[in-house]
Amino acid sequence: MDKQRKYLIDFAQRAQGLDDYNRLKLILFATGVKPCTYVQLKINPKNLDEKAHFERHLKEERIPFLVSRPKAYEEIVAIRGNAIKWKIMGTWYGYDLFDGDKSFRLFQKYLKLVKKQRHAEADRTSGELYDYPKCCIEHYIKEHGLAFLRKNYTHYSYYKH
Repeated sequence: MDKQRKYLIDFAQRAQGLDDYNRLKLILFATGVKPCTYVQLKINPKNLDEKAHFERHLKEERIPFLVSRPKAYEEIVAIRGNAIKWKIMGTWYGYDLFDGDKSFRLFQKYLKLVKKQRHAEADRTSGELYDYPKCCIEHYIKEHGLAFLRKNYTHYSYYKH
């Protein structure tokens, strides 16, 4: 394993802004087990440098990535009776990470298909990108098709979930 990938794994192990699920996804990506992934990095006053640190590793390794705009996250700070008190704790960023330019172009194709509302093609493209088995991709597409939804759900039962 090259030095930069080792730094990325070290970052994943130490980063305060990664929960266990996102930590695992980043390690699987850095070791080459997953060709592409999406991770969320939370930034708060205790880890302000992690975003810059993470992006530096990605750029040094020449890993194509897209980062979302910052979004606030809240945590429960108190529960009194039936009342829950929430507090904004920081921001989080979503990172789409790709193992190369080919995967990055495939993701751009996916985005264009979604924009054109060609959802079945978009789902096949994203399934291929994230290395899902073809049978799972086709099942997902089938379950999200209008014919399947009309046959198996009423408006009430679908939106109640």
